[in-house]
Amino acid sequence: MIRVLLLSGWILIYLTLPSLAQDKLAPLRYNEALRSSTKANATSSQRQIARLPFIYEIDTLPLPFFDDFSKNRTKVYDAQVGDENVSLNVLFEFSANGDIPATLEIKFDTTYSITKPLSGPLVYEANPPLFIEFYDSIGNPIDFDTAWTNVISLVNIGEGTITFDTLDPDDVLINEFDTLYLVDDDKTHWIKPGNEENRGGAYINNAFASNFLTQGVATFDGTDASGVPYDISSETTYGPADTLESKPFALDPEMEDVYLSFFYQAGGLGNAPDEEDSLIVDFFNVNENRWEYAWSTEGNQSNTDDWNDRVWLEVAGSDYKRPGFKFRFRNYATLSGILDQWHIDYVELAADRDTAIGDTINDAAFVTALSSFTGRYTSVPYKHYLEDYAAFQEDTVKALIRNLGEQAVNILNLDYEISSPAGLIVDQFTTVDPSLEAFTVKRYGFLQVDDQLFPDLGEEFVDFSIKSWFNISGGNDQRANDTITSVQRFHNYYAYDDGSAESAYSLRGAGAELGYLFNTPVGDSLRALYFNFPQTLNDDAEDFDIVLTVWNDTSSEPIFTADYISNPQYTYANNFRRYEINPPVYVEGDFMVGFQQLQADKLFIGYDLNNNARDKLFYHVNDVWYAASFNGALMLRPDFGEDPMLSTNELADSKMTTRLIVFPNPAENVIHVTNADSYMRIDIYSIDGSLLMQVSNPSESVDVSELSKGIYLLQATAISDQSMHTAKLIISQ
Repeated sequence: MIRVLLLSGWILIYLTLPSLAQDKLAPLRYNEALRSSTKANATSSQRQIARLPFIYEIDTLPLPFFDDFSKNRTKVYDAQVGDENVSLNVLFEFSANGDIPATLEIKFDTTYSITKPLSGPLVYEANPPLFIEFYDSIGNPIDFDTAWTNVISLVNIGEGTITFDTLDPDDVLINEFDTLYLVDDDKTHWIKPGNEENRGGAYINNAFASNFLTQGVATFDGTDASGVPYDISSETTYGPADTLESKPFALDPEMEDVYLSFFYQAGGLGNAPDEEDSLIVDFFNVNENRWEYAWSTEGNQSNTDDWNDRVWLEVAGSDYKRPGFKFRFRNYATLSGILDQWHIDYVELAADRDTAIGDTINDAAFVTALSSFTGRYTSVPYKHYLEDYAAFQEDTVKALIRNLGEQAVNILNLDYEISSPAGLIVDQFTTVDPSLEAFTVKRYGFLQVDDQLFPDLGEEFVDFSIKSWFNISGGNDQRANDTITSVQRFHNYYAYDDGSAESAYSLRGAGAELGYLFNTPVGDSLRALYFNFPQTLNDDAEDFDIVLTVWNDTSSEPIFTADYISNPQYTYANNFRRYEINPPVYVEGDFMVGFQQLQADKLFIGYDLNNNARDKLFYHVNDVWYAASFNGALMLRPDFGEDPMLSTNELADSKMTTRLIVFPNPAENVIHVTNADSYMRIDIYSIDGSLLMQVSNPSESVDVSELSKGIYLLQATAISDQSMHTAKLIISQ
């Protein structure tokens, strides 16, 4: 049977019978780019944030303020003892007149010292008061009191003696000393206290927005600062989600025409907010020490790809125009995943702003970094490049630059340099293009030489750093966005994707086949496939079976079909999992990798929406190959490594021939594991990846009575080959 790609037929089917398409996109449950981080509990005040035993100083920012998120200027709480900006701070519970006694006996009423003169009556003189200041657990004053010493002096002038008497104290204060570390502030703009009122979680990224104004946005959705949904008890749980809070500002009541401005976008490449969702701005009332509503907008907007008109909010009144003023962005969203996304950019706060010409911006900025030096591939096998670099190197690499101003500017020089992991510059280039018209976006190119750009460093795989920058004549008020960095990867695999999933791609139907077309100019043995299997809202990928398959192209029969079944396992933090091709398959020129799925339900694979390899992705149903329906790059990579040499985002081989079965499921106190004697260890994780239980040499019955009601992941490690088998576990007690 010959399988033919009917491109024209597909176009007809896609346009006239869209309901027949078997591929779908779905939003993700987790923000995998953030998921490897942790979110600590914190307490906050206006000038300090505590993540014990560290106290982070928060400085006041001057005006004008600007952030276009070309860099992540959100404060990170990762200080270590010994850092240059960390100093020892001994804390105590109280001080008295500036002194810090270990204990202090006090009287609540005035006490008097007595002097007996040579003649006449005794003289009573009031003792000086003790001004006592009390402090909280991070050194902030919280209360004041006045008391007197219980020690009185008796002075006998005639005898020339001084004696002391101690009165019974009304109270005894005891200082409990503690050691904390004070961390100097840095040049960040935003804080994430992480408490219930200010939940944090806004994501600074180059991934989810459409038609970027400049490099970088701040994104708000239903996942927290660790990339974990705020609430997965229900798929429709709704409420307050992310917050991005500014540091305090040095505002003054005499300032005039103080305005906050910004741009926002609803949805972008991500999940668009619904009508009940909202983006909100609050101002901090310094006098009343509280947040107050300033502005909001609702979801269900007509255009999710463009930026809305610039928003202008006046900061007026003595409650706001004082030192300590802050503002914050926050959103309401569905809390069970990366849903209901808003993006903000180009945030400015300044005085003496003229709203009549308020939309005038004098700035040119990078929108994207340099394109890949290896064409459509974001990574190629390092050994392939070194063997035939000319087959991979692009003639031209390009970057996108935007002029946001109303005046044309001239690019005086546009440069890039390539650096090795050791920081050595291996190549650099300068080009000139004198014209960048007003309100335009232009793609600038570097015409490449024929020489080999990336040297042989004697490693299995290498990441080279790319730095690009420009200088212009004309209006350019913001220089921070004139530089951009990227990475050129040479690993053991070919990749069209950038390693970050913004969505998930799936096929529907038992027996459906997926094929992903690549080309290798260097003949080699294909040894494995790397998959990214993210979690979506309601899929269950680990109940699936797939059969790995390799073709020459869509018009040929398979050249490899696995005689074993592979079981997908969720990957975390944009990781990839390696599935072996056994035995390896020699390929040269065009080849297509993929699988046949054995279940009718959807199997989800990470989908990069910022690179487009749609013309390389196909699915096969009813004896016909169809082109994919969505722009993007599937996160599936053919691997040519001699050994499974894995980088930090690639996990160990997970080929499996048997499935882990756990019953009853849902369970209450005890679960049973089939073939338990074949496993060396069973680990049980919470849904956010925290290890809760570990059972070595498990028996068939496992006590889970300590687990509370909820959903867990059970992972069993096989004795034979240390492969990991995973199952979802539901506790219903």
